Amino acid sequence: LLSALAAEPTQDPDAFDEDDISEVVVVSATRSPSALGDAPVAVEVITRAEIEATGSESLGELLEEQPGLQIDDTVSGTAIRMQGMDPEHTLILVDGQRVLGQKDGTIDLSRFTMENIERIEIVKGPSSSLYGSDAMGGVVHIITRRPADAVEGGVHLRAGTLGRIDLSGDVGYGGPVFKHQITSGWHQADAWDLDPSDEATTASAYEQGDVSYALTAKPAADVEVTFDASYLQRRMAGVNQALTGATFDNLALVEDARAAVGGWWTPSASSKLSWRMSGSIYRAQQLNDQRGSAVGDNFADEREQLGEGSLQLDQIVGDHTLSVGVDGLHQDITSQRLVDGKGARLRGAVFAQDLWRVGGEDRLHGTISPGFRVDVDSQFGVAPTPRIATALVKDATTVRLSVGTGFRAPNFRELYLDFENPGAGYVIAGTPDLRPERSTNLNASVAWAKDHADTSFQLYRNDISNLINIGTIDQEAGSDLLFGYVNIDRAVTQGLDAQIRWRPDPFVLEVGYAYTDARDKARGRRLEGRVPHRLTGSAKARLARGLSARTQVGIASPRPFYVDANGDGIEENTPTPSRVTLDARAVYKTGAMELFAGIDNIFGVGQQTLAPTIPRFVYAGLNLRGRADTDGGS
Repeated sequence: LLSALAAEPTQDPDAFDEDDISEVVVVSATRSPSALGDAPVAVEVITRAEIEATGSESLGELLEEQPGLQIDDTVSGTAIRMQGMDPEHTLILVDGQRVLGQKDGTIDLSRFTMENIERIEIVKGPSSSLYGSDAMGGVVHIITRRPADAVEGGVHLRAGTLGRIDLSGDVGYGGPVFKHQITSGWHQADAWDLDPSDEATTASAYEQGDVSYALTAKPAADVEVTFDASYLQRRMAGVNQALTGATFDNLALVEDARAAVGGWWTPSASSKLSWRMSGSIYRAQQLNDQRGSAVGDNFADEREQLGEGSLQLDQIVGDHTLSVGVDGLHQDITSQRLVDGKGARLRGAVFAQDLWRVGGEDRLHGTISPGFRVDVDSQFGVAPTPRIATALVKDATTVRLSVGTGFRAPNFRELYLDFENPGAGYVIAGTPDLRPERSTNLNASVAWAKDHADTSFQLYRNDISNLINIGTIDQEAGSDLLFGYVNIDRAVTQGLDAQIRWRPDPFVLEVGYAYTDARDKARGRRLEGRVPHRLTGSAKARLARGLSARTQVGIASPRPFYVDANGDGIEENTPTPSRVTLDARAVYKTGAMELFAGIDNIFGVGQQTLAPTIPRFVYAGLNLRGRADTDGGS
């Protein structure tokens, strides 16, 4: 534990084979570096080696293969559902920094490409006691790659059908004090359409370029300073058809810039002080150009800015590791659709956590971790979020239990929206006095790992209140119908996540199953869009020297959607059909070069309106990687 406190987790994920995964250092469970096996809550880790093995190019593609997660392609982008909750209930972090750009509750996962990601840490269940707002369903934490102690570089190229090209490269240098790394990428694809009967496209064409820089400075053994900066630009073009029959060309330009500086200092062998300051700017421009007319043309330009700061002290006292800290953020937005065209909020928080180690290595042992956080927001006031978690280990078995609370602060759209549709006779207005959405969660899990096999089973239940939805507002007679956001809904989500992995050399076999029971308590029906049953499986094999192959299968049961199909004002359940997807990939590695080819969605399944799936995709490419130690070795 002392060594974990003394240094951030910068290990090369290739250094861990699958039998040693419990020793991987994670930060998301406690906000401090700790071994995965000692974490009081279950953390799923996707290492760099696993990322490369899947062949995924974006975060959405990668998480789609993970048991217990539901990834959907929506009009707002690639969205994630965790434990049956909406996308806005999962907090997305990059090196501890919040991500901007939420559209209709969705952070588009497709814009996060793989070239600069070292690993992904996934925490299921409320984590608001550590991270505050939005972490009701869980946290997806992207840990970016750090500079190595060497001169190192690589090139990645993939090309395939659907006009898809993915090109990226990185170069780094590690000296005795300073380490640098630059990563860049270019990604593009054509639009695709599952319904050729109209002019609309199912998914837009896109071109995306990104670049990032990372610096690590270690002026002394007990001090480290880091600096990170990144910029992304994404252009999209698609076609949309309105119910009136009008056709629109949709053009969008998204820009995302982030910078952060942080570090740590260990004044003694039992204490560590960490700090971080960061800033983000996100801009989204969208033009809807009606063909043959200018009546429906509109242009939107939305800008968000976020500044964050945090300070945390970890102190070891006997069998306890005490963590206390403060967080602060300032966020503002400008948009034509908001009252006065802008909005701003200020939020501060204090948090405390105790990681108490009990028992001994030769008998039942584990950790007990109570935690508490209080957020104070300029919009809604005070939000306390307690949690207690425990992990008990006996031989190869680990049992974890946690009870916690979560909350989601109302977003700017819900607070300040000002949208009028005179032709339809209605107005949608924001509600400045909205209360935060709240959840209470119970998680229980059992994990067993020994030799070449491991299993995990997790049960969960979330009771959610104060859910924000659109409802009618009192109005004067003869005026347009007025809708507004109100705290009216209640829901419960519960279910099971199970995973079994077996590694008989030279194979790795995995099977995952997720059961989700998500219900709308206000309307007495299942929540829309959730997949009740999902089965995943994968098989990896080393076929010959340098040659390996991997297959991945996903089976999803029908999911409910509620549509007023006959215009009688009553929504009928219109479930999607079951879906079976199959992917295959082969890799040949020789020296510093790796050749690969694969097919995604071999069966070519898809569903146009409610749950679209990318068509069959065939690709091939290569990876080149070189490394030389800075002392002249190789």
